[in-house]
Amino acid sequence: MENLQEKTKIFKRNDETIVKLLNIFLKKEFNYGIDMESDCNNKNLLEPTTELASCKRKKYEHPTTSTPNENNTALLEIQELLQTAMSCPKSIIEEMLTENTSVILNNQNAVERMKLEVEPALYFRGRKATDFKPKKSTTRKGKPSKPMAPRYFPDRENHHYLNLLIPNAYLLGDLFEICFEICIVTAEINGYTYYHPYFKFQVHRTDMNSPNQNPQFIFLDNTVELKPYSELLKQLPLRLVVVMHTNKELMTSEQPLKVFSSATNNNNRKIITKRYDTHKELKEAYQLHQLRFAIIPCTKSPGENVFQRHGDEQYISEISTEDKNTKIRRVKA
Repeated sequence: MENLQEKTKIFKRNDETIVKLLNIFLKKEFNYGIDMESDCNNKNLLEPTTELASCKRKKYEHPTTSTPNENNTALLEIQELLQTAMSCPKSIIEEMLTENTSVILNNQNAVERMKLEVEPALYFRGRKATDFKPKKSTTRKGKPSKPMAPRYFPDRENHHYLNLLIPNAYLLGDLFEICFEICIVTAEINGYTYYHPYFKFQVHRTDMNSPNQNPQFIFLDNTVELKPYSELLKQLPLRLVVVMHTNKELMTSEQPLKVFSSATNNNNRKIITKRYDTHKELKEAYQLHQLRFAIIPCTKSPGENVFQRHGDEQYISEISTEDKNTKIRRVKA
């Protein structure tokens, strides 16, 4: 026990870091607007015990409705949790916060969930990689030609971006890092959705030799500015450049296509396992002139080396159809 205590760091009562973390956790988890920083400096609270055995964790269900008496009881339970937590080792606190990351993201009682403000355009004109390259390698003055201006995928109101609305509960930067995985996927075919081989993202728009990707990742860091959309939501404009393969490039795709997701009930539903020899058969089998965007939040808690996908919180857009005869309208800013 002595060796364990020597390796264990006990948080001080006024430790600003743990107070801030627990304040965020309790506000998001229990929807209580309490001020832990002032409460933790309140001398009327019981002094925390230093016994490691007292660091017991409790799980609470999210109430759908509550009475004043229930609220008062819950507040007392929270205060007890605070008193216990303030005496817990740092490792246990981090474990508690890590476990509740998924609870915050998967809160079914949340008023808002991640979504697009406006669905992607119903029809769009596919553009090949050559459409983004200058016709000549040099200008008239002999200088290297610059890449063509990017064409961002429009929404149904003809904005040249897709406005992603993110619940504030996702944006707990003090608790974990967050990024969004954005995939181009097929329509649902007999209960299965596949990664799209015909369309990919142009991620590095100034480097024409850089390979296109599907999926692409957007990391929320200090360089990304999120503006308020409502009291519960922030907004992130997604400027996505979608590139269409040539038929020759398409036929180099690995077959059968990789499954992105499947329906919950797959009784009597068959996955596509056949390999197709012509681009026409491949397009028809997987309905490749249609696409959807799947957006998956990913988080990384303190001490983790990789991001964890939260597939149950993903958002999949409605279908957009590629049509070479679609008229291109002047997009809005």
